[in-house]
Amino acid sequence: MGEQFTFNLQYERVFESLERTLRYFAEKQLLIDGERRLHKFYIYLKNTERMIELSQLFGGLSKDGQDILHDIQKVNKFKNDKNYMELVSSMITLKDKIQSFYADRE
Repeated sequence: MGEQFTFNLQYERVFESLERTLRYFAEKQLLIDGERRLHKFYIYLKNTERMIELSQLFGGLSKDGQDILHDIQKVNKFKNDKNYMELVSSMITLKDKIQSFYADRE
């Protein structure tokens, strides 16, 4: 649903309220891990915004562009999972698709 979002999550009332609450708990040291929770909230917010941006980008791409973006995401997943056999295979597939994409344009 990310491509349908036209607003910034950070400025939504519920997110602002949660951020204020977490910041208050962290500043007043009311939770043992208040700083960590606030940091995780910011990471969650950033990752969510990134997913929305990717969804919007994905929706605006051609079929070939969507396939290439999907393959890039697979490469990143295999890299993060340290699955090197699949990483190398997916990198080769991605390279072939990119070369084919540009060859078709010439």
